[in-house]
Amino acid sequence: MAEALSLLSSHLSLLAQWDRNDSTQVERWRQESSQAAAECQSIYRQLGDVGHEVGTLLSMVATHRTSQPQCAIHLLHEALALTQQHLGERHHLAAQIHQELAALASDWHTAMQHYRRWMDITTHLYGQQHPLTLSVQQQVCLLLNQHGEKREAKKLQRHGSQFSGLHLKTR
Repeated sequence: MAEALSLLSSHLSLLAQWDRNDSTQVERWRQESSQAAAECQSIYRQLGDVGHEVGTLLSMVATHRTSQPQCAIHLLHEALALTQQHLGERHHLAAQIHQELAALASDWHTAMQHYRRWMDITTHLYGQQHPLTLSVQQQVCLLLNQHGEKREAKKLQRHGSQFSGLHLKTR
């Protein structure tokens, strides 16, 4: 397992630095990373270590996010199902997965569903006044405003500012 983790870590760092002109090398790293991640995932599954299994799936998402977004979305749904089943719907990994799904969503309504779920989980985990909660609320307000949902954005802005003493930005 140590070899698989080392290989996965090595290839993920290489992917982060890849030369866009050498697509053959990048594809080889992506394939090797996927194989190492699959091996890690299998080991974590055997150990019953759901947190690390989900973490491995999220690492795999990183290797597919730009080149194969549908594969990344499939991996995120797998990670979300594992998280919800074994760790709960309001686990911090579920929040992270909803954030990723929102970023990869192909339509605004799907993205907003995931952003709202991310906001709900963050609020539940950290409270209304936590900087992360306020940051997520501000991001959702900006997205609502950009999509012309000004009334909804103002409503969320008022709700967030009553807890923070800050004024969340909407345009």
